[in-house]
Amino acid sequence: MARRFTWRLESVKKAKKREEDRDREDLAAARRRVRSAESDLTRRQGQIDDCLDQLRTKQSGHINTTELKLARTYLQRLEGKIEKQNRNLRNTQSVTDQKREILLKTVQEVKVLENLKERDYQMYRKIERRRDQARMDEGANRRANRTHL
Repeated sequence: MARRFTWRLESVKKAKKREEDRDREDLAAARRRVRSAESDLTRRQGQIDDCLDQLRTKQSGHINTTELKLARTYLQRLEGKIEKQNRNLRNTQSVTDQKREILLKTVQEVKVLENLKERDYQMYRKIERRRDQARMDEGANRRANRTHL
């Protein structure tokens, strides 16, 4: 009766697979943060455009210095927030790139383990075929020896 194939590194492969799943989730979360940062940046840039458009329409002919000062202060704050958001976006993209590299490494490790398991399984099958053949040969020899006696 043939033995059942058990692979000595199955627990390692399962742990690596769980790590891969965790890394995928981390990457997905990092990508969501990048999209959110990009969305915030776009929204802030839209706020600057809206403010400038309002200034153009209000300033048709006469200049209101108070409104100009308020608008300038508002625009400076928005530009500061945009600069901060750009830094945040670059940092978030950097983290995302790191998460992607980590995932790629983990995927490669899982693939190596899968290949090793397949190689070990093929070796197991080869040994089992040899054992089966040896058992059949032994049985044939017994039958041949019984008929000669």
